[in-house]
Amino acid sequence: MEEARTWPVSGLQAILVLNALDAILTLLWVQLGWATEANPLLEELAHHEPVAFVATKLALVSLGALLLMRHTGLRLTRAAVGGGLVAYGLVCAFHLSFVMQLA
Repeated sequence: MEEARTWPVSGLQAILVLNALDAILTLLWVQLGWATEANPLLEELAHHEPVAFVATKLALVSLGALLLMRHTGLRLTRAAVGGGLVAYGLVCAFHLSFVMQLA
């Protein structure tokens, strides 16, 4: 049963790292004019307030992670963490495929 509580914590830590990578690479692509931010709530910040964009993106995901961290024993939490890992994994794979095309 202990494993059921520890893997979500590791998954949340991975999500935070992937979120930071996503924020940095998204900002790079937006600043170069090669992409736009998909989240309409953050799009304006990405174009005009890069520090606020990264801070907001990191804060929002961190708050969600803290909420989930309080409920690591719940099946719904484990599903949310798994879904978040898949989603951020795909987003970062897209970013890295874009980096590889530039090389």
